[in-house]
Amino acid sequence: MALDALFETTSDLEESVRVDRRATGDDEAERLRLVESYHITESAEAYLQDILARILGEAEGERRGSNHWLYGYYGSGKSHLLAVTGLLLDSEWVDSVGRDKVWKKLAGHPDALSDLKATWERCLDEYRLHPLFVNLLKEQGNRQRGF
Repeated sequence: MALDALFETTSDLEESVRVDRRATGDDEAERLRLVESYHITESAEAYLQDILARILGEAEGERRGSNHWLYGYYGSGKSHLLAVTGLLLDSEWVDSVGRDKVWKKLAGHPDALSDLKATWERCLDEYRLHPLFVNLLKEQGNRQRGF
């Protein structure tokens, strides 16, 4: 059996997602495509739930602050998750597109992942969120711009 007969893809796969780069061309369509192409795993759902709880000041555990250590193998979707997180936390963009439309693209159905959706909507209701992307690799070795 030919190798290509074993695998069927429904769309072109990108090599990588750059978190610190704005979409080009039709910005809204590109962003929606990025959200729609993300598959929420259990661990991604837990990550999103935790970051949203931290925004609301409702995080559990002893760890303080909003920082997260995100790790995984090369190609496992870390950058895609961060890009989607940034879009979900961009109040201006979410308001312009519409919450239901964004959520349907992410979850496949307006009522899917209802607990996560409720927490996300509370964040958007209580705060005006503006994500800030910083590529620390660009600053590697630069002593004057440290974090």
